[in-house]
Amino acid sequence: MSELPASAFQIDPERITAFVEDRMDDSAQAELADDVARLLPFHDELPHPLVADLTRLRKHLGGDEALLAWLDRWPGRPRLTARLYRVIALLDLHSGSAAVVQALSELRERDPYPHGLAGHLVPDTTTYTLASLSQEIEELLGDDRPEEARALAVQSLMLLADIAPRAAELDPGADGLASTVRNHIDALSAGALTAQPGR
Repeated sequence: MSELPASAFQIDPERITAFVEDRMDDSAQAELADDVARLLPFHDELPHPLVADLTRLRKHLGGDEALLAWLDRWPGRPRLTARLYRVIALLDLHSGSAAVVQALSELRERDPYPHGLAGHLVPDTTTYTLASLSQEIEELLGDDRPEEARALAVQSLMLLADIAPRAAELDPGADGLASTVRNHIDALSAGALTAQPGR
């Protein structure tokens, strides 16, 4: 992931204060959401004062999922970032599942790099395989390559869709994976990303 200059790691604390005090109109919120979306891939590198400000914002909204829901309100980078982080969470959640790993291993015996994932999938199928895809999606976001991040997320979801039925055979707890994956694929469609939601 490219490093951002220190000057990029800035959001005026007064803007955070205005937000948590509900003094921001929609236009200002959209700008703040874009700034927050740009910073999320660098969460491990942010200076402490900015981390504190973002924590204030997150707490005001009600936590991590509420932060993603707020970003999702704003078309463009904020919404795409929110939906990609949900895909990242899904990949991380299932990366260590024995049933998913076995189903993925069986698929890759027939097709080592399905859905054009050569160069993205690590050669061996382990509990790290899906997590490596989620890491690359985040790195692409950090490198300001959002369309490539979206494309890789869709490819990764199509891979999950392929293995979901077998994973559910191996573990009934994975029964809802297929429908979850379909919902994520739909959420990353161009129309869904640009639609103006009711607020």
